[in-house]
Amino acid sequence: MTNENNNLPRLIEEQIKQYPQNRRRPVNKVVYANRYFALENNIKENTFSIVANDLVFSAIPYDTARYYIERAARYSMLSPEKTRRYLESQEDNIKTYIGKALMQQAGVMYPYGPDVDEFVAKNETHITAEYHKIFEHPLFEIQVLGRLMQHDSTGPLSANLAGKFLYDSNRFTDIIGYISEYMKFIAQVTDDLQISTDGSGVMSLSEGTNLENLYVSADTDLTRVSELLPAGTAAGFNSRAVSNINEGQYDDPDTQILLKSVVGAELSKARQNYTAHSVNPKLIDPYYKIVLPTSNNNKINVVSDIHAGVANKNLTSLPFSNDNFNIIAGDASDGRVSDKNIKGIYVIGNHDMTDVLAGTIVSKDDTLAKYRDYQWFQLLVANLGNDAWPLLPAGDNDIYAYIADDVQSRFPQLKVLNNESTMYAGVRYAGLTVPIRFSNQATEQQWIADELIRILGDDITTPTVVVSHAPIFNELSMLSKKSKSFNDKYALSNNQLAKIFTQYNVVGVVHGHHHIPAAQANWHKIVKQFGRPMFVIDSIYANNNTGQELEKEFTRQRRAAESEKRNNPNQLAARKARIEAKTREYTVDDDIKQVVGLTYEKPRNRYTVDKTIDGKHIRKRFLNKAEAISYLNQMNGH
Repeated sequence: MTNENNNLPRLIEEQIKQYPQNRRRPVNKVVYANRYFALENNIKENTFSIVANDLVFSAIPYDTARYYIERAARYSMLSPEKTRRYLESQEDNIKTYIGKALMQQAGVMYPYGPDVDEFVAKNETHITAEYHKIFEHPLFEIQVLGRLMQHDSTGPLSANLAGKFLYDSNRFTDIIGYISEYMKFIAQVTDDLQISTDGSGVMSLSEGTNLENLYVSADTDLTRVSELLPAGTAAGFNSRAVSNINEGQYDDPDTQILLKSVVGAELSKARQNYTAHSVNPKLIDPYYKIVLPTSNNNKINVVSDIHAGVANKNLTSLPFSNDNFNIIAGDASDGRVSDKNIKGIYVIGNHDMTDVLAGTIVSKDDTLAKYRDYQWFQLLVANLGNDAWPLLPAGDNDIYAYIADDVQSRFPQLKVLNNESTMYAGVRYAGLTVPIRFSNQATEQQWIADELIRILGDDITTPTVVVSHAPIFNELSMLSKKSKSFNDKYALSNNQLAKIFTQYNVVGVVHGHHHIPAAQANWHKIVKQFGRPMFVIDSIYANNNTGQELEKEFTRQRRAAESEKRNNPNQLAARKARIEAKTREYTVDDDIKQVVGLTYEKPRNRYTVDKTIDGKHIRKRFLNKAEAISYLNQMNGH
């Protein structure tokens, strides 16, 4: 998250000056640190992150739940009673995990041993005892909370089950000690700097308190959570800005910490007997219950990649409901699912192709007969989509009209946008058929530019959101480089497409395809692109999620735009002018000094056009100014 309060940068600048090591750091500057953790500021992206200094997360290698467990720790600080109720609602799922962990210990892992339900029934007393043990150890309870949040976001977990859900096994992973120090650092940094943080975003205290309850601040009442925690950890909350508690001062002997400075042989020893016991989540999914609500009241609900019908072939409608306006960014169904009630808009995804075409028998007189000889079509009919995706035609092919008609028939109140737009609540939504990233990036971006010009027409003022299944200029390149989803390939290279985003009032882009869990903080981002702030929604993967509220993104974008205009009006105007100058249409009467991309070599009496188009450097010389201007305009898309 970027700074949105003009008081915050000054505070951060003063903090950065206090740490001499920042002189050697060109990008990631330390803002605040103790022995175990540091708050760092990426000065290029103006983003924040909390990183471990001398602390190892876990003795278990490759643990994927760190993000969720840290998030659970912050939730527990904010609402300990609410998180307890959430865990209690997951009782059946937790007991199923415990049952599988005990099966692992007994060497009878499903599907090679007895059925889970049978095993749970025979060991009910033992399982119940292990379940209650979770609530006797608050730091372990936070860890289980994080695991369940991961479960609800990405599906059933499978690796090292005993270490995750049995307290006596978990004691030796050192995750509990990590949680303890992480929570104390959050309390310390928010109190000393008078800021709010959600672990990655930082706000001034006044700004942060107005956000949703994801932000811990100096105003957060830690009384209740300190009462629940071991004495050594609770001391860190009672004094808020407490100095680090040294090793050996924990009242709970199981609250260990694993230091990077001494990991060497110690960590190798801890990991030498580790064995990851993995089961395909699809095999164990039927044993778990969805406890989250299957409906929401989001005014503008964004969701993608539901893939309904994959796990449950008997599913006939979408697994969630929203009575308001829904934006579904493709791949809603893999099993001919229909829904007569859901309203909103829809764009075609790659799995919509197999959803419609798989198993289709095509006769000579059939509408689809003209596609029979195409390899991509044959693969889709054979339900071999993974092989077909790289071969799909560009989004102006009339095969997509056929797909759109089929999807429309199954979702009659959704408007399928096959390269067209619609208005809702004063916002124009332009839906592009980009089911997957095409192999020819230059061709794709040129087609997108042409389609957007056609769709948007002469209306350059209406707030516009561009929706597609796959990204249109690789919005993933705008994520933090620390994100697992970051990808800097295939970035925007088409000048005409860039010009469209400059000229039109595009306030944000939405796409799916990448299956970024909705619970993660990187599902959205405000970026400064094309001379103005805009939101980028990088995917809302709906495993057990019902969608996210888009309306708050409009608010974030508007606030960022107002802040940009208020703080840097001249800079903003100059940046816009530079972008427009690079892509404008020139005439032969224009002063040569004002024509960007054109120079005049007086000794040789010739004009040189110098441009970079689609990543390629182009240089061409002319003896005639008019010819040079004409060629430059052609390069600028005119």
